[in-house]
Amino acid sequence: MNVYVFRGNLDLSFIRVLPGQWVVLKPNLIKQSKETDANEWRSVITSPEIIEEVCDDVCRKLAGRGKSDHL
Repeated sequence: MNVYVFRGNLDLSFIRVLPGQWVVLKPNLIKQSKETDANEWRSVITSPEIIEEVCDDVCRKLAGRGKSDHL
């Protein structure tokens, strides 16, 4: 399992995307809260800020030539 932690500048250079490729982004959205604290939810999902950064990075790398399919 890969775990990426960032503080400040997020290095997404490990994401290999070429223009024209199909890309699927699947964030971790596993449950609504922690079992031990119903008010704590940020630790059980992928941070919305990271999802946004990854989406922006992938879109830049696709250079307007990616494909999409609305399921």
